[in-house]
Amino acid sequence: MSNISQFLGGSDRKVSARLILRSQTFIAPISGMYRISVIGGGASGGVSVVGSTGQTATGGGAGGFAQKSVYLKQGDSLTVNVGAGGMKSSNGNGVDGGQSSVAGPAGLLIQADGGKAGRAAGWGTPLTGSEGGAATGGDINNPGGGSGGINLSTAGSAATGGGAVNIFGVDPETIRSGSAVATYSTGGASPGGGSDGGGVQASAGGGVAGPSVGGIPGPDILGRVPGSSPFDVSELPQFGSENIFVPLERLVIVPPFFLVGGGGYVNKTTRGFALFSGGASGGVYTESNMTGIFGPQPSGAFAGSGGLVSIGSGSTGASLSEGAEFGAGAGGVVSRVSATSRGGDGIVVIEVPLK
Repeated sequence: MSNISQFLGGSDRKVSARLILRSQTFIAPISGMYRISVIGGGASGGVSVVGSTGQTATGGGAGGFAQKSVYLKQGDSLTVNVGAGGMKSSNGNGVDGGQSSVAGPAGLLIQADGGKAGRAAGWGTPLTGSEGGAATGGDINNPGGGSGGINLSTAGSAATGGGAVNIFGVDPETIRSGSAVATYSTGGASPGGGSDGGGVQASAGGGVAGPSVGGIPGPDILGRVPGSSPFDVSELPQFGSENIFVPLERLVIVPPFFLVGGGGYVNKTTRGFALFSGGASGGVYTESNMTGIFGPQPSGAFAGSGGLVSIGSGSTGASLSEGAEFGAGAGGVVSRVSATSRGGDGIVVIEVPLK
């Protein structure tokens, strides 16, 4: 059973969390014990902009996660560097995420590497999945989740989703996006579970409480497969409820409303849709002619975006697979039109003790 006291580190722990999204200098406002969480930038997936079918692209890995408790005196200075997410907008392999770090007095150095870039190639070239970033210098050092590989036995196009940030401290292989062994597009991974190709043309995204299975999204915090509308926060039980499936006592950084949702369904391309918080987006595979900006729906916090294959010969506009903020990996993109794969920027969270 989990409760808010466990989430905040104990009933006697009173803190103010500072979410730092850009590199800067942090000055300790008071003396006391601080808890510092560092996440590297997510990598972009590979991009294949093609005039015909027969191309593949893997997703990018998520940034590493490090956390450390340290005593700071009032006036101590921390140098905070926040790694950018990798972005790829032309043919070829993706771009690694940037390293995030915090350096301070007495040799303090906490580092979370960015995720590793996805790859792009023709269908006859097997692609291994990318890896998540490493982490060092913390009391907790969790490597990020990676992406699935691609190995097609016949001509076709395929893309895999992005990896998830390892905020729960699980085996990183369990938060990897699914692999493709046929003409597939796999969903992104969530901190609670990866995506499973499942032998379907497009697979759903992982959820906060478990992986997807084929086209069925991973479950939300209540253990349910989500519907097609955003998670209703009013349905959440009290945090002392036995019905919560996510190990919130192991959650180490941000408020729980970031981590309540299930995974996204396949072939949903409406941009700007407020997807279930914490869930990954499903893969998109279409041979229809698409217009405007299209691609997998945005993922929830820390969750990778789905892979995108769009090979309609009359498509116009631009295709996009975008990993969630806070270090998630982006899916690979195979498209007939201009295409972008963009990983989520990293983040540093400093929990300041209150008087």
